[in-house]
Amino acid sequence: MNGILLKVEALLSFYLYEVYKQNNDVVLWFHSKAEEFPVLLKACVLYILRVGVTDQMTEPCQRSFTVFLGEQLQSPEASPSMKIAALRTLSYTLKTLGEVPLEFKEAFDNTVVAAVSHSYQLVRVEAALTLRTLAEVDPTCVGSLISYGVTILNALRESVSFEKGSNLQVDLNSLHGQATVLAALVSISRKLPLGYPARLPKAVLEVSKKLLTESSSDAVTAKVEQEAGWLLLSSLLSSMLKEELEDQVFDILSLWAGLFNGNPEDVIGENGDLQPRIRVWSAAIDALTSFIRCFVSSNLAVSGILLQPVMLYLNRALSYISLLAAKELLDIKPEVDIFIIRTLMGYQSLPDPMAYKSDHPQIIQLCTIPYRDWFEDELRAFQGGKDGLMPCVWDNELSSFPQPETINKMLVNQMLLCFGIIFAAQNSGDMLSLLGMMEQCLKAGKKQPWHAASMTNICVGLLAGLKALLALRPQSLELEILNLAQAIFKAHLLSEIGILIEGDICASQRRASSEGLGLLARLGNDIFTARMTRSLLGELNGITDSHYAGSIALSLGCIHRSAGGMALSTLVPTTVSSITLLAKSSIPALQIWSLHGLLLTIEAAGLSFVSHVQATLGLALEILLSEENGRVDLQQGVGRLINAIVAVLGPELAPGSIFFSRCKSVVAEISSSEETATLLESVRFTQQLVLFAPHAVSVHSHVQTLLLTLSSRQPALRHLAVSTLRHLIEKDPVSVIDEQIEDNLFCMLDEETDSEIGNLIRGTIMRLLYVSCPSRPSRWISICRNMVLAMSTRATAEISSGNDSTSGPDGDSTLNFGDDDENMVSDSKHIPVQGHAFEPSIVGRNRDKHLRYRTRVFAAECLSYLPEAVGTNPAHFDLSLASRKVANEQVSGDWLVLQVQELISVAYQFETVPDPELPGHFLLEQYQAQLISAVRTALDTSSGPILLEEGLLLATKIMTSGIISGDQAAVKRIFSLLSRPLDDFKDLYYPSFAEWVSCKIKIRLLAAHASLKCYTYAFLRRHQAVVPDEYLALLPLFSRSSSILGKYWISLLKDYSCVCLHLNLKRNWNSFLDAIQSPLVSSKLQPCLEEAWPVILQALALDAVPVNVDRNGNSEAAAENMSANSLVSGYSMVELESEEYQFLWGFALLVIFQGQHPALCKQVIPLASAKAKHDGDTPAEDTTSPGLKFYEIVLPVFQFLVTQKFFSAGFLTVNICEELLLVFSYSIYMDNSWNSLAISVLSQMQKHLHSVALAFLLIGYKFIRQASTELSLSKVTDIVKCVNSLLKKLIDDAPNLGDDAIVHLRNILCTSLDELADLTKDCIEGIHLLHNKRSDLRKLLLLKLAFSIEQIVMLPKIMHEIQCLEGNKDSDPIYFSVLKFCTDCMLTILTDSNLQVQAIGLQVLKSVVLKSNNMEDNSSIVFFIGELKSMTKESVVIVGECLQVLMLLQTVSKESDCQRGFMSLFLEAIVMIFSASEDNCSQEVNDIRNTAIRLVSHLAQIPSSAGHLKDVLLLMSETHRQQLQGVIRASVTLDHSVGETKSVAPPLEIKLPVPLEMRREDNALPSATQVKLKQRSEERYSSPLATPIGTNNDDMEEDEEDEDDWDAFQSFPAT
Repeated sequence: MNGILLKVEALLSFYLYEVYKQNNDVVLWFHSKAEEFPVLLKACVLYILRVGVTDQMTEPCQRSFTVFLGEQLQSPEASPSMKIAALRTLSYTLKTLGEVPLEFKEAFDNTVVAAVSHSYQLVRVEAALTLRTLAEVDPTCVGSLISYGVTILNALRESVSFEKGSNLQVDLNSLHGQATVLAALVSISRKLPLGYPARLPKAVLEVSKKLLTESSSDAVTAKVEQEAGWLLLSSLLSSMLKEELEDQVFDILSLWAGLFNGNPEDVIGENGDLQPRIRVWSAAIDALTSFIRCFVSSNLAVSGILLQPVMLYLNRALSYISLLAAKELLDIKPEVDIFIIRTLMGYQSLPDPMAYKSDHPQIIQLCTIPYRDWFEDELRAFQGGKDGLMPCVWDNELSSFPQPETINKMLVNQMLLCFGIIFAAQNSGDMLSLLGMMEQCLKAGKKQPWHAASMTNICVGLLAGLKALLALRPQSLELEILNLAQAIFKAHLLSEIGILIEGDICASQRRASSEGLGLLARLGNDIFTARMTRSLLGELNGITDSHYAGSIALSLGCIHRSAGGMALSTLVPTTVSSITLLAKSSIPALQIWSLHGLLLTIEAAGLSFVSHVQATLGLALEILLSEENGRVDLQQGVGRLINAIVAVLGPELAPGSIFFSRCKSVVAEISSSEETATLLESVRFTQQLVLFAPHAVSVHSHVQTLLLTLSSRQPALRHLAVSTLRHLIEKDPVSVIDEQIEDNLFCMLDEETDSEIGNLIRGTIMRLLYVSCPSRPSRWISICRNMVLAMSTRATAEISSGNDSTSGPDGDSTLNFGDDDENMVSDSKHIPVQGHAFEPSIVGRNRDKHLRYRTRVFAAECLSYLPEAVGTNPAHFDLSLASRKVANEQVSGDWLVLQVQELISVAYQFETVPDPELPGHFLLEQYQAQLISAVRTALDTSSGPILLEEGLLLATKIMTSGIISGDQAAVKRIFSLLSRPLDDFKDLYYPSFAEWVSCKIKIRLLAAHASLKCYTYAFLRRHQAVVPDEYLALLPLFSRSSSILGKYWISLLKDYSCVCLHLNLKRNWNSFLDAIQSPLVSSKLQPCLEEAWPVILQALALDAVPVNVDRNGNSEAAAENMSANSLVSGYSMVELESEEYQFLWGFALLVIFQGQHPALCKQVIPLASAKAKHDGDTPAEDTTSPGLKFYEIVLPVFQFLVTQKFFSAGFLTVNICEELLLVFSYSIYMDNSWNSLAISVLSQMQKHLHSVALAFLLIGYKFIRQASTELSLSKVTDIVKCVNSLLKKLIDDAPNLGDDAIVHLRNILCTSLDELADLTKDCIEGIHLLHNKRSDLRKLLLLKLAFSIEQIVMLPKIMHEIQCLEGNKDSDPIYFSVLKFCTDCMLTILTDSNLQVQAIGLQVLKSVVLKSNNMEDNSSIVFFIGELKSMTKESVVIVGECLQVLMLLQTVSKESDCQRGFMSLFLEAIVMIFSASEDNCSQEVNDIRNTAIRLVSHLAQIPSSAGHLKDVLLLMSETHRQQLQGVIRASVTLDHSVGETKSVAPPLEIKLPVPLEMRREDNALPSATQVKLKQRSEERYSSPLATPIGTNNDDMEEDEEDEDDWDAFQSFPAT
């Protein structure tokens, strides 16, 4: 072994000296010597080829290197090992390049393809992996590779059926190689950005079935075919979605039935070679494991059905293994071991170990072999060999080296892991039995040569069992089990068989045993854990065995870590002091294990350790000062202690503190070492300070320390440095920005070969971009531009020379943790750092090369993020504002808009930017030519799918963002470009890619046309909006293309609805999008469809017309008529058939219903980022806001679907309108936006659907109940008033409709009256419950009450009209019952205890009287007024309102009899007031008397009323006449004798809503005009005596004039 290591060292030395001079010679030398060296040396060669050669090459050199490797593969002298190394290196080189060089493609067939048929299996596997990498790098070739492989495989199946001899073996090798290639290619579908066609894996599945079920009659050939078939099936099951295979699950499961049937003894005893049969069984079990992971483990619903046959197959395989083990056939042992490995892995893949409880005894018997026999125990070292398992070509993560583990090692691993799972599933008795077996093994083998291996196996198996127990058993284990397990790890009580007590055991056994004790602490209760800890602490007293002492120290640390610091907080001081004492030993091994145990204790103890910090720091310094040999492991241990202390102390580590000084000194001392381990701890110290003590050291010092590490050869150091920089950026972004480390990170990214570190660097750069770009966008533009243009690293270094991040202010490039007065340990400054640990910064490397392609692409991506990264400051996007800030020297003056010339490639990311030089124009208009050119290139049919999709998105953005507004030629040009792919719509297909690729392009294309149409209609539907000429010109184009677009749009929505509703996707469905039935395709298209369906749905409905507009078939004439009258655009668009109309209606109903239904936890039709337009949108705005709601998309659609043209065509029926009303009932009440849209829809429907009037009324009443604002209430009342007008129209048309219609109308009124009565009652109850008389809710309830009263007053009128229509007296009782019901309702209102309720009732009556045109309208009001006598004298306002109503009834009546009758009622009320108030002289009585006098005065001054007044006076009794004459005398002299007095009457809190027609006029006027109009309206509808006045009896100077007025009144003639 020493000789091998010397050769490896010589190789490495040679490599370090010569690699840059002659790479090719080194590779040739490696290859020529490859067969002479063992496996370990081959791994070293591969490592050097990857790290030392490939990673150091530039891209041009790497391209040439691929050709060189191809030449080596073609060399006749190339050995299998050389081919394996060349293929593995070629795969890595292609992945690093990210492309397949053109020069290598020419030699492709003679190199990689030829290796697929190699006689050595591992060469074939490596060739398959290389083809897999090639397909990942160049996805366009994967389809042809799979098709070629399927064709060749089928041809080989035919040829092997008649070939013999050597040709047969060649064909069998080729058959296996092609199957391996197909298995590798099938597995990368999910990794490919565009996938591959679904027909390809289906073809592979069919080939697999044929290989398994139609194998050759020749035994040898049949076994090779079956092994290849299982290989393919395993890859398919591991790679494809289970939904793709669900319909064939039972067919696939039946494939194992023929293999594991019959008696196992008979099968094993059959004549013939067992070796190929065992290989087939192994491959079949491997495929069965893939089946379990695909169907059984992931689908618990059907696992019960599938589990039984799976368990049968595994049980049969276990029986085969038992029989084979009994035969002890050494010549087939490797194949048997692989079979065992596969079977154990199959059992482990089952989700529940209790499912195969009956097989536990056999599995335990098999898995306990390592405890009775000898196996290799090096479980961690690389032990590759020829008998190792072949690499799995469909695994996502492959080993860096081929065959990294031997079969024996893998067998032991699987046995032990499976044993752990079975152990955890046993009951207590069986667990004790298994533990006893382990204990006996330790006792019996103590002097055996395999004793060390047996202890390792026991540790691994028992650890696996304890970890499985943590997941399976939340409760504590029984004490007997815990004690016995503890005794196995460590001697317990009188037992002397513990592993730790063995003394000089290996490190892995010590770690495993200590971890096992820690797991026991978690599985036991607190009492057991404390007792075990005290027992270990007690054993440290007087201990002499240093190995055992170290084991105890580590075990204590593991127990504290597992149990937690709080659980053992009382034992922390004892543990720390005991382990610290051990760490002071002069024995290095004991020191190392003690430091490790102390570290675990510190991390677990947390704040409980603070009191021991000073002692621990003293220990660290003592170890460093006393350690003379400079042991790296001790220094690393000390560094870890310091980092743990930093985490405990946190912010207490302030600059200048003693703790910080000592920590810094210790780390500075260990960082002087050149070893990676100590450097890692020093960098981790920086990270700990950043996280826990951010103010201890300046950011500048941290950055200088970390930049030194970015160029390290060690991936761990680079990873830690970059992650710490990321933390710094998040903690203190401003300080990091000043360090200007962007160039360093980009150049590190360019050099990085580790994918994980590369992703971390990219994330750090992006984070730095977002925090620094708002203040320094120009710097990022400069950096990214230089990177995109592939500036050399040397030039980059020159640019960054002013900000060289690799040295301090004085050129010092050593570690720096800040200044400190106390220097306890030698300073780290001026200590040289050797090159292999810390290289100079990447920026300064002596290599003049262009940046890699991947780095330039990432720089371009960063450039595209600038508009978003600069933030929301308007100065970044407003040129005039930015110019003003620069002129005023505000802030930095670095604004993105000033750099717009540099960002033309991403200009479409902006919203519109006004051009200050040309008012009314946009800054980006000057770049239209470039934008249109980009669109023209992208929308070419020959463009790739990715470019075409981006072109469609760009074209849509340009057309709908206002960038090219005013340019008719540009709009027309882009529309023409969008229409061109539409002409070739059916030919949009990409056979090399997955079906969803072409489907996605079609969706994007249809969504682009829909977005443009919706954008244009947004102008048309905005009132008083000026539609740009360039978009008006598109309307006839839309009309012409609507025939084809309409079919496509509606077909797309049908497909989407089928997917969302989870209909049977594979039966009776002729889909529009190819293969959308496939779960894979539908899942890929789901996000795109979620974005597209809203805008497509709206575009379909805009100006849609029925196919047969005229019922007589005159579609053209009707279309012309509609264009002039009812079409928004003036053009008919999509023509809908009846079935299509019904589908749209149902789809829209489903969307609006599921948007509000509380029972739907998941939306049936999801809404992603809808781009639809609706009423009120500004056309230049983007409507992709996340706040867009379902109803905002769908209700505008209904506005177009409920128009007259669809009603006339018979599409819009009563039934579907009732469905819509039912859905609306679930949606009440949403918000104002919903109200305006829903009312618009309902108003259109009620115009031509008379039979649903009742439903409209009920919906309206429900709206009113749930309205929460005055605005929403006013809109809802509009609906009900529209329905009322509809009822009146129905009454007018009733004679022509027959008796049934009249009965229907009567039922409507009766039902509505019941609803109104309930609404009135609820409003009054709500008013009573509110104590705050000025609240908005009270006001809203009063408004609702006013509406209800108005409806109650109106309904008797309508019922009276219906009675007149019927013309028979049988209907009189119904009418009088309705009138009596309404009268009772009014009585309830007018006698309510709340004065505001009474006042509202009277105000409504007064309003109704004012609006009436004839006396017949007021006939029913007489019944209501009859209830006024119940008013109390305290209700001043109420009595006044009563008098005003009576007066209004008298004045508005046109017939003399009515006027005289109302005058009589009025005067009787006046008599009642004055009679009731004779003995009361309060202010309230004076107020009501003054009101009465003023009303009489008003009537007396009207000639017609004055005549009726005299007539009524003459008919009254003498007493009442004299009383009224006094009132009249007082009224006509009131203007001269009374002065204003303060009224005590409470004011009314609300005003009745202004009539509908007046409100509409108000809304069209300016605010000032509305105020004046409102005042006029109030004057019009208020009584002339509304302001209470009082009589001044002291003023008697004008009595004579009063007498003259009285004489004038007396002169009026009677009627």
